[in-house]
Amino acid sequence: MRPVRGERRPLVWLFLLALTIALGLASRRFGDHLPSFVAAYAGDTLWATVAFLMFGLILRRASTGTVALLAISFSVLVELSQLYKAPWIEALRRTTLGGLLLGFDFVWSDLICYTVGVGLGLLIQSGTQRAGSMSCDRQGRSLWQAVKRPPWRTVVPAAALLLAGLIAYLIWSPGRDVTDGRHDRGRNGIWLQHGWLGHDSWFSENGKTDRISHFRSAQTIRELAKTLRRHHVTDVFPHLCPTTTTGEVMPVDAGQTERFLDELTGFRVLPWVGGVMDGDVTPDIPRRRKLFVQSIATLLRRHPRLSGVHLNVEPWPSGHRSMLTLLDDIRAALPPGKILSVAAYPPPTHWHPFPEVHWEEAYFKEVAKRVDQMAVMMYDTSIRHGKLYQHVMRSWTRQVLDWTSTPGVERPPAILLGVPTYDDAGSGYHDPKVENTANALLGIHGGLNDYPSLPPHYQGAAVYCEWETSESEWRYWQEHWLRDRASGGLP
Repeated sequence: MRPVRGERRPLVWLFLLALTIALGLASRRFGDHLPSFVAAYAGDTLWATVAFLMFGLILRRASTGTVALLAISFSVLVELSQLYKAPWIEALRRTTLGGLLLGFDFVWSDLICYTVGVGLGLLIQSGTQRAGSMSCDRQGRSLWQAVKRPPWRTVVPAAALLLAGLIAYLIWSPGRDVTDGRHDRGRNGIWLQHGWLGHDSWFSENGKTDRISHFRSAQTIRELAKTLRRHHVTDVFPHLCPTTTTGEVMPVDAGQTERFLDELTGFRVLPWVGGVMDGDVTPDIPRRRKLFVQSIATLLRRHPRLSGVHLNVEPWPSGHRSMLTLLDDIRAALPPGKILSVAAYPPPTHWHPFPEVHWEEAYFKEVAKRVDQMAVMMYDTSIRHGKLYQHVMRSWTRQVLDWTSTPGVERPPAILLGVPTYDDAGSGYHDPKVENTANALLGIHGGLNDYPSLPPHYQGAAVYCEWETSESEWRYWQEHWLRDRASGGLP
């Protein structure tokens, strides 16, 4: 039977639907092999194209405009549904099929993807109709001649939808600028460089002997303490990575460590230990794990004014059981009253599809059960757009605070939210024009603003890192984070 003019051919549309679904799934599955822009946007774009093709297949004789309107309306409604966080629908989203169909977090930029996806559907519709028209009418015209027919029936609606999406993106403001200091609890953190505690041998091995006198000066340490007090920093993580060849914590200069503690009275000093997974830190090898744990305990016994230890291992994949064992061993070896802090990894996000540097909810909670503090490293995302980074920061802020205050974590750890101030331009994983103090704080403020009152276990923000934070970045921190700025010190 010959098809009715304008009627969509089921077999053709089924093939196109299956092909589009396959391409969408492939963009998620193989995102780490694709350009970051394609990996970030292809899935959502093709999702809307699938909606267009499905409506076109079901309503075979409906007009192109009707199908496009249904597809874009359906896509927008599904996106808006992501604002609804009832337990039953969240459970459904955690299933594979539910996650693919419903998504997780509302993102304004997804509306642009849907607009482009429906526009792609309109082009497919136009192409199939013209091809069908040539076959049915047998007029012998070339495909190029058919394509040159006036396109405003499809191009104008697509352009209008694209323009609407672009306007939506321009007015979308995922972050919040807060200048009254409501989110500053005066207990922020910072990662410090190695020289503050490091042994002389570290300076020699790294060609920095000319810097020894700088760090060994009591006046320099006082200036550091003054800067930290002025910016409401109380928890400091001086670098002691990587490990020695035997897997122990790097040695410190005993006199310098005590001098540092003298000048930083009132601060909590937690040496930053760890290193590269399976190189410096080898949790799967019991003998080396034991040496590492013993060296931590020895350091804290020799310098009892140290408040605890801050563990940072990179990468640290979600689900790594031996790392949980290591945390249990460190906890058991710590002297009474000492803090176990970790540099934690943020939740998964499709904007950065690298599972080795993101923790699933269940694993995040397992780590949270074992530590006193989590400083979440909310950077190195490879994101190239400031608004998207703000959105991710906002989402991560909510997720890490919610995950650590739900059943399964009896004693929530204190949460510090990592703020990047470093410059690794050209690394591929960090763009300082995107991942910076301003965008990070805008996103964090946006997430914290969603709470009627701040969660009790929220401690503050943590600056990474002291040795690259410029005066302009400190100024922005003062103006957009601190409360009681006029006091010049801790409240």
